[in-house]
Amino acid sequence: MVGSIRAVLFDFDGVIADTETLHFQAFVDVFDEIGIRVTEEDYNNIYIALSDRDTIRAAFERAGRPQPRGGLYGELMRKKAERYEELAEKGAPLFPGVRECVERLSERLPVAIGSGALYGEIMAILNAHGIAHLFVGAVGADMVLNSKPDPETYLQACALINEKRGMDIDPRDCAVIEDTDVGIRAGKSAGMRALGVANTYPPERLKEADAVVDSLEGLTLEAMERLLSP
Repeated sequence: MVGSIRAVLFDFDGVIADTETLHFQAFVDVFDEIGIRVTEEDYNNIYIALSDRDTIRAAFERAGRPQPRGGLYGELMRKKAERYEELAEKGAPLFPGVRECVERLSERLPVAIGSGALYGEIMAILNAHGIAHLFVGAVGADMVLNSKPDPETYLQACALINEKRGMDIDPRDCAVIEDTDVGIRAGKSAGMRALGVANTYPPERLKEADAVVDSLEGLTLEAMERLLSP
């Protein structure tokens, strides 16, 4: 029935795992090699909500460089992914309450991930923490043509649940959990309700969400239903 939550779709970076420092350092290392400087302030204000491909495009534009073409673009994507994997081997912690929240929700309805991170990056950390089995699956940035704020990521995540579980869930019956305004916009554009979690930005930056919480600690399906009721 439209109006009830039948599936929950999580963003990954900034919602499930505290990985942004790893992404930042990986980009710094790769961009340093080609003479593009990215500060922590730049990353937090401009790039944090973007996919890898959009971060590269934006960094070149801000540096006044022509967009990378062909081999260079692919090489930068590859180097960033490799550097991230090296850094991630040292570990990336889950945010407080995430494990328990996902366990509770997955007992009641299907949960999946729709993220601007690469699929391999997502699964490596989920497997490291032993929670990959709780999710129906994940849609990463390398699985879509259009990154957030386009709704494609979340529409694909909903379709993934329907395909794997043999269900017929309408996007309007999905709730997304996001930490950025760009991600919230993607979920809303997909016709879904959006719960903002203030892990990355202050609550006022997440005002487009239907509701905002400080963390996922103690979050239940009933609480989500109340917070996101039409």
